[in-house]
Amino acid sequence: MALNIISLSALSLPFFAGQVLSQSQQIIIPPVPYLGDADTQWISGPSGFDAPKNRHINWTAYDWWYFDFVQELSGSGDQASIAITFYTTGTDGFDALQEAFPLYPSTNLITADVTWPNGTLESFLFVAGEATFTIDGDGASANYSGTNSWFEGAPDLSQYTVELNSPEKGITGSLVINSDAPAHYPCGPNEEGQNIQLVPGAGWFNAIPDGDAEANFEIHGHEFNFRGRGYHDHNYGGQSFSDSFLASYWGHGRLGDYIVVWVDALAVGGTNHLSAYVVKDGEILTAQCESIRVRPYGDNSTYPPTTTSGSPTGYDIQITIPEGKLELKAEYTYVTASHRVYHRYTGSLTGTFNGEALPDGVALWEQFTLQEE
Repeated sequence: MALNIISLSALSLPFFAGQVLSQSQQIIIPPVPYLGDADTQWISGPSGFDAPKNRHINWTAYDWWYFDFVQELSGSGDQASIAITFYTTGTDGFDALQEAFPLYPSTNLITADVTWPNGTLESFLFVAGEATFTIDGDGASANYSGTNSWFEGAPDLSQYTVELNSPEKGITGSLVINSDAPAHYPCGPNEEGQNIQLVPGAGWFNAIPDGDAEANFEIHGHEFNFRGRGYHDHNYGGQSFSDSFLASYWGHGRLGDYIVVWVDALAVGGTNHLSAYVVKDGEILTAQCESIRVRPYGDNSTYPPTTTSGSPTGYDIQITIPEGKLELKAEYTYVTASHRVYHRYTGSLTGTFNGEALPDGVALWEQFTLQEE
């Protein structure tokens, strides 16, 4: 297939952000912020689902490609996981990254958070030069120069592979995710004309809501080889994350034949924004921006949360769909990332559909708390 190499400075937004992508396109994002406007896309095109959605990465704009893996819970309760994120972001773009890595020297970064089965945590940061994205069909692939690390997406979003190759930092290996569920936008399926904004000024969409996954890494000389559930989504915005969000609960999980992805967010100004996605046996039961409620329960369950809130025991998730009502509980096994404004968890997902018990499953979820006490 022919490949066109495109300079961001000469690129028109509709061309690279999903409007006309009849052949592979290559997008190069420099390691320094752009001084003008980000020029952000908010409506989906006919292709280029996972393409960058900012024409330029200025000081406040961000795009990030997020991948995670979570191990099925064992009888002992052990649970391995890994979360890998490829960022293109200005230094004022994403508050949680800024707090974790102050004054990062490039717009192009990769982070990896590893949780061993016993709960031991390790984190890695890769600072890149240019980031080169290749868009083919709906899929995106990226190479972050200077890191020996990349990801590759199938044109139909059926598979993503992530490779980290940094023996000097102590991690080499790959994560492979094979999708079990169709891609979707916040309020609907992967179709042209969808609104991609989750809250004003911030977009989100989900290439792989769930899939069979294999994580095969060597970390500081130890094998990290597990099978489990995988996931991939894409977040972006044309303004700082904290200019859009006060708080957000997001997560994904699987119980038997049911795949669930949830978002319950508070925007700046206090308005509530929702996204609920449910799949059974590969068929979408709902992709909607209504009829979902996510709230913490147990310890530290004050709502809305603030930057001084601790980790709640878990979350109650209620989703009403045309076929009935899902009532779920996500209860954490491990806190896999902990910052002032951001926490990530893995654990169990249990619940009922129309009052009938579903098989126990696993989930991974996050809490953003950008509101001060």
